[in-house]
Amino acid sequence: MKKRIISLGLIALYLVLLVNCTSQKQELRLRIVASSNSQADQNFKLEVKDYLKNYFLINSLEKLDLNLLEKTLNEQFMPHTISVKRCKVNYEAKAYQGKMIQAGYYDTILITLDDGKGKNFWTLLYPEFFNISFEDDHEIKYRSYFYDLFHN
Repeated sequence: MKKRIISLGLIALYLVLLVNCTSQKQELRLRIVASSNSQADQNFKLEVKDYLKNYFLINSLEKLDLNLLEKTLNEQFMPHTISVKRCKVNYEAKAYQGKMIQAGYYDTILITLDDGKGKNFWTLLYPEFFNISFEDDHEIKYRSYFYDLFHN
């Protein structure tokens, strides 16, 4: 009887995790890497992010020309050097409002500002998460349902 209860509990836990995880590996992400961690460079990263938010509202992602985007960014933010490329980038898992954004390699528009040695900003470029941003320092706090159940 105990084995059956444990088995049912594990199945229920698996189903809860399955429902709460997003599996959107085919979705496009945007990552902006600052030149350094100085306050000025981090502020510049956020300025570029705000510019891109408006840019993507006007320009369709389906018809995005990365060479034109790179040229536009370099003209807009002279004398900075900004590179734009599309590649697979590794991301750590993140949690947002009870949903898991899985870790893994994702198709990304990678924008590197000058030296590109600072903290980065990233977001998912699809409607559910478009206005959500993630910085390097927002890590997931793992908890155990069973531990909380018996220790609270």
